[in-house]
Amino acid sequence: MGRVVGASPVIGSMLYNSVATGKYADKHGVLGLRDIDADGTIKRVDSHSRRTKAFWDILSQNDKTTHVVNFPATGPAEAINGTFVAPGLPSPDQYTGPIGLSETLVRSEHTATFA
Repeated sequence: MGRVVGASPVIGSMLYNSVATGKYADKHGVLGLRDIDADGTIKRVDSHSRRTKAFWDILSQNDKTTHVVNFPATGPAEAINGTFVAPGLPSPDQYTGPIGLSETLVRSEHTATFA
């Protein structure tokens, strides 16, 4: 098996978008930690920064149910065939999808435990 070598320094948003799209940064368009909006304002990288489809977009497009939970460098939640919970929750409705999922998560009595 070959050795995996990445660019240095490692920039998480660039790396995670490469994982999500299967493309190098010059193709998916996320080249750093910040992005520039259409109006010229500087913002953090999010789902709108990607220029290509992520694997969950492709699966959804092909009528496959997909669940994305806490995948880095995403948010606000993307419209997919399934559920999407983006990391960071300043506004739960903005970071979960489909609409109404945030209320379901808040009402849920389930907790995760890790050994």
